[in-house]
Amino acid sequence: RISEEKVGGRGRGRRGDGAGKGHETPQAVEGGAVPGDVGLEIDVASIFDAVEQALAPIDILVNNAGICPVSRIEEMSAETWESTIRTNLTGTFLCGREAIRRSL
Repeated sequence: RISEEKVGGRGRGRRGDGAGKGHETPQAVEGGAVPGDVGLEIDVASIFDAVEQALAPIDILVNNAGICPVSRIEEMSAETWESTIRTNLTGTFLCGREAIRRSL
């Protein structure tokens, strides 16, 4: 999740249309990273906004966010399972969709 200490002003939403109004747009931190949760739609839009503000429109996307909890299936909690699916699958979908929307 985006922490208040690491973000700048209020988000304007995708393409500045006000859709994400009230949600803070993250700012790039040291090393060029942008904090956020790729499994949450509003964070993905905010991450793309921050990158485009700091650099330029995105030309290519490399989906490399992923987690791999080490646990036996009978010991894994539903929360760990859901977090893994949200990051590894939903995050890939959301980032890919956002990149395509912005390239059209």
